[in-house]
Amino acid sequence: MIKKIIASSLIISFLTTPLFASNYQKGYLQGIDDAKENHSSLSWAIGSFLSIITVVGPVVCYVMADTDIFSEAPDVKPEFRSDFQYRTGYSQGYAKIAKSKNKKSVFRGAVFGISTWFVGYLKKHE
Repeated sequence: MIKKIIASSLIISFLTTPLFASNYQKGYLQGIDDAKENHSSLSWAIGSFLSIITVVGPVVCYVMADTDIFSEAPDVKPEFRSDFQYRTGYSQGYAKIAKSKNKKSVFRGAVFGISTWFVGYLKKHE
């Protein structure tokens, strides 16, 4: 009896896995698309540029830009709110692109800040 229950549950889980994976994949791809279009990382570049006075500032900005707190996805469309797999995929896809954009912006801000400081330093010491 127990063997039949285990076998039945395994068969059901194998048959339903592609359905859940499909919803996860749809959410993941939608999250990536939304992050590419809507996620703004300008504040990371500005913060990195303004904190260039110390070397620690851009490093702290870079580490913070890679955290999940600053890369959270917005709420999903109402028709998908009850689908856990879709929401999980959407959040992970969005966070992947958001973190990447945040880190690139920190780097660009730091490079711009260092070059600005360096040019100012060279002009002052001519």
